[in-house]
Amino acid sequence: MSKQVPLTMSAEREAELFEHADRRTAVFDDLVDPIAAAFKAELLAERAAHAATREHLAAVMIKHSMATGHGDTAEDLLNELDRQLAETREQLNGAFENVSLSGSRD
Repeated sequence: MSKQVPLTMSAEREAELFEHADRRTAVFDDLVDPIAAAFKAELLAERAAHAATREHLAAVMIKHSMATGHGDTAEDLLNELDRQLAETREQLNGAFENVSLSGSRD
């Protein structure tokens, strides 16, 4: 059987390891922080563009007397618009079926 060695280290060795870890963390942060900042700026710009698109789409729908539903996102608005257009299409098709070629209703 081998003799077990206790898992302890000197205070100096522990301090040395922590200092090394702190230096590595600082270097890592220096590399990552600019990337994270650029990513955050791009994400904020994308959110602002998305919000502007959503607001514009909602304004156009309202201008044409269409409901916007809850419209939390541009995708929600587009889904609502699709639903309303399909409903309007069905109504128009039904109305045209009731009109004869002579222009009189059945």
